[in-house]
Amino acid sequence: MIMDEKAYEKIKAYIGTKYNFVGVRILKNTEDVEGNGKKPKKKMRFCQMVREAVNGSSFTFDVDDLDCPSAMVTLGFEEPVFGEDLQPRIDPSDTKLVEVAPVQEMKNPEVVLAILNPKQLMDISVRLDGIEPKFKGDMAVCGEATAWVKMNQKPNITPLCGGSRKYADYKDSELIFGATPETYEKLAEKIPSKLISGFKKFLGR
Repeated sequence: MIMDEKAYEKIKAYIGTKYNFVGVRILKNTEDVEGNGKKPKKKMRFCQMVREAVNGSSFTFDVDDLDCPSAMVTLGFEEPVFGEDLQPRIDPSDTKLVEVAPVQEMKNPEVVLAILNPKQLMDISVRLDGIEPKFKGDMAVCGEATAWVKMNQKPNITPLCGGSRKYADYKDSELIFGATPETYEKLAEKIPSKLISGFKKFLGR
């Protein structure tokens, strides 16, 4: 789904953040690449790429670029080993590439991620008439915020995991909200019109 960039900016103004929202695409064919994301210069964790995309970086990577075995499975590059059905994960496991970029630089994101604090999450949840999260704080950014959302087509929240907080510099006060572009579109439509003036001020218009 191609969503008007102004809708994302409207949501950002409403919750009071200047962080980029981050788009993710899971590609089954290498020729489906749309963006200009660069291959990581060294192996990275998916949660690290998302953190850098918040600040403007873009990536297109394959399994050999990942530095986290769990993400290799949750993002659908590999099957679980030893017969363990690791969840949540992209199923079937036929991913060839993943694109990660600021959402305004991605035409058709499948999942959009937002780094939030609890107050910002509350504001979003109210406008969406509630969120029913599914998490345990493990395989967080790759699994709970990305794979689960793609497979279920529902929004989710993750409090992050030990790996993401240790290696990707997420703050103790931060969590991640993941949803489809359709959910963000619905959210933008539900922001009260009385906040539009504040929205324009936020954008410097």
